[in-house]
Amino acid sequence: MEINYIEKIIENYISDKVNKSIKEKFIEAAVHFNISSSICTKNDLMRIDYRFKNIKDLNVYQIFKIYSVYSYILYRAVEVGSIRGEDRLEVSQSVLSISTLITGYATMKYDDADIILGFTDEAIKLGISKEFDDKIRTKLDLC
Repeated sequence: MEINYIEKIIENYISDKVNKSIKEKFIEAAVHFNISSSICTKNDLMRIDYRFKNIKDLNVYQIFKIYSVYSYILYRAVEVGSIRGEDRLEVSQSVLSISTLITGYATMKYDDADIILGFTDEAIKLGISKEFDDKIRTKLDLC
């Protein structure tokens, strides 16, 4: 996969479609998109509510939101054909992995260290840099 190719897709999507007035709603929708509610039990839904009320590490919460956004945008990019044919499978696998991490974290199956490690692995696969994460964090006002 070409370096910065995925970063450009994400950045262009945010620049073109996520204006200041919808940032918070967009992030919230991206989080909900990634949580597989169809596999969640009533207890899982209670855990999700509890988890979000008790996140103590702001950095983890910000990363959680950023990767929710990445996953949603990359899913849309695959759907509309913005991802090159040879990269579609790899990007789709990363979207699924990120969604699984997000659902697992929200339902308390994974802890902070698990999702940081998982997101780092997916970032490496996708060619997403720490600098890019910081840039998107600023664009989405998550600082």
